[in-house]
Amino acid sequence: SGAARLATSGEVADASLWDDLVARACDDPNLAGELLECLATSTSTDGITSSSSCAGGQHISNAPAAARNLLRQLPDAMPVPHLRDRLRRCVEGVRTELSLHAGCAAIMRGDVSVLFSRKLKLARRGVGSGRVSVQ
Repeated sequence: SGAARLATSGEVADASLWDDLVARACDDPNLAGELLECLATSTSTDGITSSSSCAGGQHISNAPAAARNLLRQLPDAMPVPHLRDRLRRCVEGVRTELSLHAGCAAIMRGDVSVLFSRKLKLARRGVGSGRVSVQ
């Protein structure tokens, strides 16, 4: 729904709207599915914090925690349309994000190593004083 996208967009970042949507999702299986879909497509640049137990006070962009807590609040017998596919997209998103984090961490380690080596080399040479002319 538009409200679910609005609640998780980085532009609005309205935790109370998200909390209200989660509460309404307990009575509406279609809304519950739309919220899961929204979590599956959210990015880490989205960043609202939920005060309810839905996201456990964490950023909504933490899709696995928000999805888990959303599912915990839903009645056990509630049939959520396309639940398997929506959860699979959430898991795929998490795997993609973990892969990106690992790649970035590897690049950063390499950069730190190169820069530290340069710093060490400069420190071993000492500070040059340049030519001083005596007049």
